[in-house]
Amino acid sequence: MVVSVWFTNIKCPKETNRWAHLGRLLNFYKSYRRPFLEHTKDKPPDLMLLDQWWIITYVVASAIDAINVTLAQLQARSLMISQQETFVQNLFDTIIAMFEIEFGDADGSEARKDDAYVQQGSLHISAVAIVDHIKNQGSFARDYYERLEAADQQDMINHIATYVMALIIGLHSVKAERDDDNHALDKDALLVLPAQLVKLCYGVFLKDVLDPFRQHVSSFWFEENME
Repeated sequence: MVVSVWFTNIKCPKETNRWAHLGRLLNFYKSYRRPFLEHTKDKPPDLMLLDQWWIITYVVASAIDAINVTLAQLQARSLMISQQETFVQNLFDTIIAMFEIEFGDADGSEARKDDAYVQQGSLHISAVAIVDHIKNQGSFARDYYERLEAADQQDMINHIATYVMALIIGLHSVKAERDDDNHALDKDALLVLPAQLVKLCYGVFLKDVLDPFRQHVSSFWFEENME
């Protein structure tokens, strides 16, 4: 969605699909929500930002903020390859705690049998947890949610829960270390920094680094590029 910005001396972050920039864009909308609402209050209904749009913006922004912290950690120049998995796992745990995601069959829990929940495979999130998270984003998100009709509230819960579970499933499959076929390694990565690799003499680099992964690299590079 593209919104024209009319505020004096304020530059809207560019629209992009990169996590870091998307987070900045969502936080921009949050920071200047009142001028947005003032500007659009007399606009035709089809040009208005829906209550659901604002709720999603607040919920997604909180998750992307956590993701961007991890991305910054993964880009640290002093980071070893073997440390990457720890940061990804920490992010995995953070998102689970943030939305109170649970594993297992919700129907099998006597204490939860009357709770509304959204389930995908072995993951499930209670409607109460989603609503609590919306309220944790502040009075603005809470008030917009509470003024929705009951059917729209349930639809909002389903959308958020589906998004979060897709995020968790994706994070669970992330593993920095790959084998020749681009599958996750069964063993831990070597304790090595990129700066150490570039200091190797060419013969050692060929024997210990390039040759063992030549099949994998050849899937993306031509022979002359590798040499």
